[in-house]
Amino acid sequence: PSPAARCAPTPLPSFADNGRKISALPLAAFLALVPAGALGQGPRARSLDYLMLATVDDVRATWVNPAGLARVLEASVMAELVVDRALDGTLRLGQYTLGMNSRGLSLSYLRDRIPDTVSVSVWRLGFSMPFPRGSLGLAISQYRSVGEDEGLDFGARFTPLAKVDLGFVARNISRPFVRGTRLPLSGVLGAAWTAVPEMVQIAAEAEAVERRVLGGQDWRYRGVLHLATRGSRVGMVLAADLNQDGSFGRWTLGVHIGGTDRAGMFGSASPAGGLGRIDRLSAVGVASRRGPGMAR
Repeated sequence: PSPAARCAPTPLPSFADNGRKISALPLAAFLALVPAGALGQGPRARSLDYLMLATVDDVRATWVNPAGLARVLEASVMAELVVDRALDGTLRLGQYTLGMNSRGLSLSYLRDRIPDTVSVSVWRLGFSMPFPRGSLGLAISQYRSVGEDEGLDFGARFTPLAKVDLGFVARNISRPFVRGTRLPLSGVLGAAWTAVPEMVQIAAEAEAVERRVLGGQDWRYRGVLHLATRGSRVGMVLAADLNQDGSFGRWTLGVHIGGTDRAGMFGSASPAGGLGRIDRLSAVGVASRRGPGMAR
């Protein structure tokens, strides 16, 4: 992905919130404040390409919104493998991620290998604490490449009404120095509304990202649509990143099967290789154990 795509914040669909199924039509979007300067190629977990921050609730929340780690009583583990396809058709390992969560305390490891630049390893420790109708979370990252630095993310989840879920994340609060530059401070606000029958779940979320650059401001927009059936436990996710002029920056399409134990496949394309040509493939598996009444 382009440097901007890898650093932009992203949303996310998950399908249970304190035991109730979420079908969401979001309200959505806002906020990123980036100090002037070049935008570096920060490690971006693949989960950010297809999950929504207002509804995340398993181990992947460590990377997307740490507040989601304590939204349900659960223990979960995950593994994800990402393969990049070069313009000449060759395949290479681009990223892999491992993680575990137990009742709001998580530990994850990510190895990011962008072509033509230095590889980065990231250890991330996540904490989350619930409160009535919501939760708060922190994620502390240790970046290891040529040098070492630490990052800090803050997340929040809140359910103000029976059918409305809100999520907020501030990323790179400490502005870690990775791959030769400071990562930008960014924030995202998302909202989801439970709107459709239990048998068919529809979720959508959007976000807007602002970067302060020389000569003005640069905006990026993103939307995610999730469709799933409860009975067969099969779902589809479609995400699209838009540039300031409305052109596509990247799209991601994937399917998943299963309930608390699930597997998924996702493919992405960007203008660099042609929007009709998939240049990034990934496979993910998540296994969860949840308290009574909290299954997906």
